[in-house]
Amino acid sequence: MSKGFQLELDARYDKYERLVKLSRDVTIESKRAIFLLHRCSTTSGSAEEEVLTESDAKLAAVRLKIRDIAVELQGEDLNQYHRAISPGLQEYVEAVSFQHFLRTHKLIGLEEVNRHLEFSLKGSEPRQKPAAKLPLPLPDYILGVADLTGELMRVCIMSMGSGSADPDTPFRLCQFVRSIYDGFCILGNSGPHELSRKLPVLRQSLFKMEDACYALRVRGSEFPHNILASMVSLHERGNHDECDVA
Repeated sequence: MSKGFQLELDARYDKYERLVKLSRDVTIESKRAIFLLHRCSTTSGSAEEEVLTESDAKLAAVRLKIRDIAVELQGEDLNQYHRAISPGLQEYVEAVSFQHFLRTHKLIGLEEVNRHLEFSLKGSEPRQKPAAKLPLPLPDYILGVADLTGELMRVCIMSMGSGSADPDTPFRLCQFVRSIYDGFCILGNSGPHELSRKLPVLRQSLFKMEDACYALRVRGSEFPHNILASMVSLHERGNHDECDVA
């Protein structure tokens, strides 16, 4: 009996380690997609569409890694392995919601994310075998959206110095992030445990965007956009240094 328990625990530990490695791959590939999508803040028209099309291929590669996770978890209790895959899923939500916002200026829903996490097994016919699914846990969706706000803050600042960007982009982004922040404040203590750590970062990103929009509205007529963006960046760097000293 003890030998049987040992074999079962060893198999479970091995699966956990495989899931950790797959989650790490998902995180890395998702970050690469996010870096690519930031090029949209300095482009427009056909060039922006090319970046979005290229990001489709990168996110498709991420979903292949998630498919491997789904296969590993077939017949298993997701809660037992959630900590192993949660970082990767959060990063994927951040990447896919970032792409969705750049295309539609809206927040992607949990149901739409889950529609892309249904996979056919390798080498099998969909009609003969059931598809592998990985239902995204709600906490990972919420935390991924919280991380999205940091990327939108960067887009807001970068768009100020881009001559091709819509001058209303910073204000639209600021209002969108403010709506997300208000929603998270409504959640309160009923949200995921990690949200208490990410909410102050979200609030700091919102303050930076509001400062940038204020400078653009009040002093936008005094300086060219590229100089104004440099002023905002220097102001942010000064605030960051003060926080580090504190």
